[in-house]
Amino acid sequence: MKNSRSRSIDAIELEIKNAEKRKTSRKITLQTNKKKVGSLGAIRIDKTRPSTSLIQLPTVVGDFLEHVERKEYALVLRGQKGAGKSTLLFQIMNAFGIAGYSVCFFSLEMAGDSKLISNMRDKHLDSHAQRNTYIVSDTPNGIKDLEEAARKFDVVAIDSFSKIKGTKQDDFDYLRKKYPNTFFLVIFQSTTAGTARGGTMSEYDAQCVIQCDVPGIAYCEKNRYSEGETIYYDIHKKKIVGESPPKKSKRRK
Repeated sequence: MKNSRSRSIDAIELEIKNAEKRKTSRKITLQTNKKKVGSLGAIRIDKTRPSTSLIQLPTVVGDFLEHVERKEYALVLRGQKGAGKSTLLFQIMNAFGIAGYSVCFFSLEMAGDSKLISNMRDKHLDSHAQRNTYIVSDTPNGIKDLEEAARKFDVVAIDSFSKIKGTKQDDFDYLRKKYPNTFFLVIFQSTTAGTARGGTMSEYDAQCVIQCDVPGIAYCEKNRYSEGETIYYDIHKKKIVGESPPKKSKRRK
């Protein structure tokens, strides 16, 4: 019995020693990994904390967008000719302006002092948004003009990006990364294939890509802040028309 008991105690002691060795080995491995990961500036994901919060913009457009975030946010508008891209851009600027954000609008398709622009202003921007919105009609210095606006305004809206001289595909992402606290709202003309003119890179970089179709129906082909089904928005009636594409009305013969 004594021998059996002695062997049992010896076995327990051996198991304890082996466990301590495994524990020590594990500690060394973790420390090594931590050192390697730390050199990359990586943070364990359960230790991260958001530096921003989600924003719900006012008006029906705010419901359509669901949420935005002041963190490298870029929105791309594209679509067919006459589908209402510029009108929708004004409505989105209105939502930001009502919320108190300063907006710099680069009107590169229409002259800033034209009757057309003043009509769109009066129809789609309320008085509070108008006081928060400024307009520019040219970019003689190219992307440098956009950078100046990004430093001074909360929101930079552009109609359209292809009108800015000397821009490259990666300029869009460059602006978003260099000025992470600025919201970028940008119209890109569509190609015959239905993608943004100038390359699809902007669509990958943007948090939200809105497709506008004739006769003025918009929906998000991509929205990283969407919480459910695709929402369809009637641009001209300024209302959400459901979570399925509206039926096209038949032409009278």
